[in-house]
Amino acid sequence: MPKKWGIEAQISMEERMACGIGACLACVCKSKDVDSHSHVHNKRVCKDGPVFDAREVEL
Repeated sequence: MPKKWGIEAQISMEERMACGIGACLACVCKSKDVDSHSHVHNKRVCKDGPVFDAREVEL
């Protein structure tokens, strides 16, 4: 919705983090881009976030 009005927005995500360093991939959220670590459409909340540009993640 922020894109509709031409404003920037950030989203703070919260997930359970098993390792806290991005190795276990337990804290992923859906992403519009391919993750460089897992090579799928995910972002690691513990490593890549927890704050994301609203255009990066799928809700």
